[in-house]
Formats: sequence, C-alpha cells, structure tokens
Amino acid sequence: MGPQAQNRQPTAYLLRLAAIEADKTYVTPIAPVMPVSRAVVRFIEAGNDALCGHCQLPVKFVARTRGRQVIANVYTDGRWTRVEHYHEACYEEAGDPFGSPRA
Repeated sequence: MGPQAQNRQPTAYLLRLAAIEADKTYVTPIAPVMPVSRAVVRFIEAGNDALCGHCQLPVKFVARTRGRQVIANVYTDGRWTRVEHYHEACYEEAGDPFGSPRA
C-alpha cells in the first residue's frame, strides 16, 4: 500500500456518519383510521363449509355451476370480530348488510 491509501478513512465510517443524519424523522401525527365492515364477492371454492348468514344453509361448491358467495369482514367498535358468508342472492335479499360488495 502506498502512503495515500493508509491515510484514507474507511468507507464504512463515512457511510455511518451519513446514516446518523438520515435517521432524523419529522413526522406529524395523524388521526387513526377506524376499520369498517366490508364485503367482497368471490367464487365458491371446493371444500367450503361455511353457513349462509341469512338463510343458514351451507354455501356449497357445485362443480358444474360456478356459484358465487359474498364474504364480509365484520368490525365492531373498530375491532375485527368475525367473517360472515352469504349466498350472493341471500346477501342482496338481506339488503346488503355490510355495504355493496366489491368484486
């Protein structure tokens, strides 16, 4: 090594000094977002053993017809409590209890 290489500071030391300055954050507080119940439409899959939240009959997979179900995540006071399954027609008949289902 030549004399110039011996006087140079290690690169890792220089990077560390830069990282200390980058760690300063200036974040303003924001209000928390409360989760709300929501519903989605999905195809019924084989092995599904859920009961419909409206008619209490099984939401069954049938091979020749691609049946659809509505799955709703239900929140109470901002906390997730349960998942409810509906036949697509039953959800509409119940008056869309958790809002219009998304695709």
